[in-house]
Amino acid sequence: MHKYHTGYVRELIHVGKKKIKIVFEGEAPICLYRGEVRQFDIAVDCEIAPETMEQIYTEVLPKRAKSRALHLLEKKDYTCFQMKKKLREGCYPEEVISDTISYLQAHCFLDDARYAENYLRVHGATDSRRKLQQKLTERGIPRDIIAAQMEEMEAPCEREQVEHLLEKKRYHHDAADRKAQDKMLRFLMARGYAFNLAMECMKATENKGIL
Repeated sequence: MHKYHTGYVRELIHVGKKKIKIVFEGEAPICLYRGEVRQFDIAVDCEIAPETMEQIYTEVLPKRAKSRALHLLEKKDYTCFQMKKKLREGCYPEEVISDTISYLQAHCFLDDARYAENYLRVHGATDSRRKLQQKLTERGIPRDIIAAQMEEMEAPCEREQVEHLLEKKRYHHDAADRKAQDKMLRFLMARGYAFNLAMECMKATENKGIL
């Protein structure tokens, strides 16, 4: 937990119209509203008393972090990793972020397994397993959760997926020049499909006529 000692203010930086970033000497910065800066009588080169620091870190910031997180979750679902990143952008202390994440998980507002399950349900029919795993990893979901959710997911036929994409793009190998062929190959590989599978399916569209 945070050690509530005197906080020496080195700099005040205006953030937007309502907030001010407080840069401490030897301490991670935090953000407060302008009214709170006035309320706590915070100024450059001043020292904030330990009892005031404690009030800020145990009352003001935790309440605001929870409110901020719930507001974000009203618009879309987040992984724990994504929510931590958002709160860090708001200059919340690590202990406040950790407590907020625990609160959100305890009340089922954050659930990485649920996020992964929903993502796989939406994208599982169109993206390769490699691509799905990559996207979930980028969102900070632990490998064991990804593996468990992908194991439960009905394995898609990647050949059928590629064929569907080629049909959707109205691709015909014999009618495409080298530039178009290379573009389609890059597109399929970017979706996580193997080079050999992409080429086989592309070549299989030859002599099928152009729609």
